[in-house]
Amino acid sequence: MSKIKSCAWGPGLAITGILALWENESRFNYYEAARDATQISSPHESSGEPISFTSRLDTDIPITGDYIERFISYHKVSRRAAIYSWHKGKDSEGHTTWELGWHSRLEKNSRNSGLQQKLSSRDLYPSHYILGDMRITKDHIHFIDSPVAISVKSLELTNKAHSLKPRNSGGLYLANGKPNNLGDERVIYKGIPNAPTATYFGVISDEEGVGKQLETVPGKVSSLIKNDGILHHLVNGGREAALIKMKENFERIVWYTRIGGSLAIIVGIYFFFNSFYSLLYRIPLVERLVNKGAFVGSLAIGTPIALIVIISGLMTHNPFSVAFPLIIIITIVTYFILRSKTTKKQANHMLKERLSKLPPPLPQPQAASDSAITTRFKTIPPPLPPPQTASTSEILPRFKNTQKLTETITDETSSSAISLPAQDNNLIEQTFLQLATMGHAEGGFKKKERKLLNKWGGKHNVSEERMSELLTQAEKGGDQPSPTKREDLELLTIMALVDGEISTDEWKLLVKFAQRMGLALLDVRNIIRGVESGELVTS
Repeated sequence: MSKIKSCAWGPGLAITGILALWENESRFNYYEAARDATQISSPHESSGEPISFTSRLDTDIPITGDYIERFISYHKVSRRAAIYSWHKGKDSEGHTTWELGWHSRLEKNSRNSGLQQKLSSRDLYPSHYILGDMRITKDHIHFIDSPVAISVKSLELTNKAHSLKPRNSGGLYLANGKPNNLGDERVIYKGIPNAPTATYFGVISDEEGVGKQLETVPGKVSSLIKNDGILHHLVNGGREAALIKMKENFERIVWYTRIGGSLAIIVGIYFFFNSFYSLLYRIPLVERLVNKGAFVGSLAIGTPIALIVIISGLMTHNPFSVAFPLIIIITIVTYFILRSKTTKKQANHMLKERLSKLPPPLPQPQAASDSAITTRFKTIPPPLPPPQTASTSEILPRFKNTQKLTETITDETSSSAISLPAQDNNLIEQTFLQLATMGHAEGGFKKKERKLLNKWGGKHNVSEERMSELLTQAEKGGDQPSPTKREDLELLTIMALVDGEISTDEWKLLVKFAQRMGLALLDVRNIIRGVESGELVTS
């Protein structure tokens, strides 16, 4: 039976969290209601609609209690009682656990037998409030100002408190005389201080502030998240100061509820998963995986559910609050898309100019046989036409998706005729060789630099065998033309921007080789801006 309860408790908590999140996004906004209330200078001006009224507050109306004779200068006093007693529970394996500590109520169990809780908790109010010449009822009154701790050392105890013989030490302490302080009780007081000037937001009836429920919010969930739809607020300070505090308080409650509801969903799902833990915990190694899996799974499932509920609630109940951020996001995304397209166009145009001035192709090792050739080259596209007559679409290489190295095998003879790499592959290999040569000329490659260079070559379909050959050639030195340092960086940047954007690895490669060339990071950024704007002068 306890297993069934355990399985049902988790989903129940998760559902409560979902309902709380949904209602929270449509909760009564008492700040907006107060902001829109008609400001009056006398309670006689009221017409039955929500009003705001600022005046002098009578701060000497006493609050009487069961253990303290009176509190002065407070809107409200909260009394919280606790008893030092045993709490009975169960661990994850179903074993009974006992916890000795302060609890708000006395739990009925074998270890608390014979104990009696004599002190009780309660919220205390004055009989009424007087603001100017207006009386305000205490029924359903709401406060925004923060409570403070109240020391009762100097306050007079009631006859009831004297009969219990408590110890007055800031709060009331009632010793029971049992071992380990078992059965001892204490009372702690907190109060919301009043101020000489205050503002009331609500409705006036017969010159008395009575408040009004402006939105109907029935149900236990509404009570749980403290959403009663009533405007009946007494706030310290003038109207503007009061509105600022109400706005901050409302936003804080909304976020606290969002966090609490999300945690309820995650914890509920966790307890549901964990209810099956007892079936597997005896299996070696599996119990750890199950326990971790329940936690990770609850996060992975609960977090998206909470976000979906919050966003759906916002879009349903407050569409305008979502519309503005969405417009900003769409505008930013559109800007970057258009910018990427422009950059792509400029980079391709510059690359076309570079292609028209390429040096002769790099020498390729001759294949010894058909089998050796076919294992190295996989696809057979037609050769590209000369650059001066070809169209852009036929000649422009793609930095991210460059075609594989190619071959042409003749059908007229048994020997193989290898088509040397086309200009796009020639450009990639020329760039690879120049970067490798530069690295070796300046003391060799660091491990990270070689990894970046190999990764770049691999992304452009330069085989590992060919990269090894080019690195060997660079290490031995050669008679390949060597452009100026800035031209090397410009070429690499143009090739990176052919698809309109620079990846993280490409950016690292640019920065690394700019440092090798003795160029600053600002030079890299200026070259990128030049390509994006089309103002980079190619040579």
